[in-house]
Amino acid sequence: MAVVIALQPLNALACAVSGAQGYQASSTEVATAMELAAVSRLSASYPPLPPLETSSGPLIAPVPCVLLKATGYLEGSWRQAVASVPVGQTGPVRQSASCGYGIMQITSGMRQPGELPIEVQQRIASDYRYNIGWGAKMLAEKWNAMDFFGAVVGDRDPRVAEDWYYAVWAYNQFNFKNNPSNPDYPWPRPPFDGTQSKTNYPYQELVWGLAANPPREGGRPLWEPVALTLPKGEEIGETPGPIPEPSPSHGSVCRTLFAEPGSLELTVQADAAPLTRAIALGGTANSVPWQATAPPERWLRLSPVSGAALPAQITVTIDPRGLRTGAYRAAIPFAAGGGYTPFSLTVSLVVESSVRWFFPYVPRIRGR
Repeated sequence: MAVVIALQPLNALACAVSGAQGYQASSTEVATAMELAAVSRLSASYPPLPPLETSSGPLIAPVPCVLLKATGYLEGSWRQAVASVPVGQTGPVRQSASCGYGIMQITSGMRQPGELPIEVQQRIASDYRYNIGWGAKMLAEKWNAMDFFGAVVGDRDPRVAEDWYYAVWAYNQFNFKNNPSNPDYPWPRPPFDGTQSKTNYPYQELVWGLAANPPREGGRPLWEPVALTLPKGEEIGETPGPIPEPSPSHGSVCRTLFAEPGSLELTVQADAAPLTRAIALGGTANSVPWQATAPPERWLRLSPVSGAALPAQITVTIDPRGLRTGAYRAAIPFAAGGGYTPFSLTVSLVVESSVRWFFPYVPRIRGR
């Protein structure tokens, strides 16, 4: 993996982590990480989502996927490293003068070494998946905190994207700066669509606008557009409080494919017998057909390669016979109906020599 050398601004060096290097993920890698983080399925070593407080008690529920994606694009343009680092390479981490790091521009706990555990600060800075997972966790924590301020929307149902209005507001700053009644913002103003000056809109209106108008890459939107409904400004007033749920409202669940385990790593001896591994393919909705693209590698097979519904149990067969010693890597793409983002299962195989050299012990004869 290539490493890009670039300089950070001098005013961005006096923060918790200096000199961090980060991998510049592709938009597909970022989208997949966003979707897995939204349902707390990155892996056991990544930040889990807390239970979400509701009017009827804590609920295990996802962070709205479209809000996480739009927030990440508004914050860091889906880039963990500085803009000069090409996709697929590693270079200096994107860092703001206010100590915001990476895609989600994590600032809380990142201003001084030791505000968070050092290893957490390092991973927020360098690992784009951890950065996204921490951002999802922060957004969930903002949801939970809003009840203390009486800032709730509708029935406070986290499965409704519009009910996250105050939590998204608080992700930036929960103060009058982002109040839609702030006279610093022109009124009337058209909904943000990505082309207007960001300075004319409070933070949450920028996120709502990006949710409905995602940036495009290669002629395609980075995520499925969702035209979320904003609450009426007069209902919020100068002091945020309970407001009715805007209508129409939208569900918050991502169309996400995931597998357990999410990757396979194996080490075998040359000419060893074929071995199998089982994976469980699942999704946030189960009534959709799925299919896999059969890998071209002759040492890798899977069965079945399609199904009528999720979840599904799949057997992956690895056959090292005939392979030379060395490292092999393959990806098995999975797709599902209903607008799911494709998922790719990575299989890494190391083939070691089966020959063991034996050197007999020959005692040394000393001269007389």
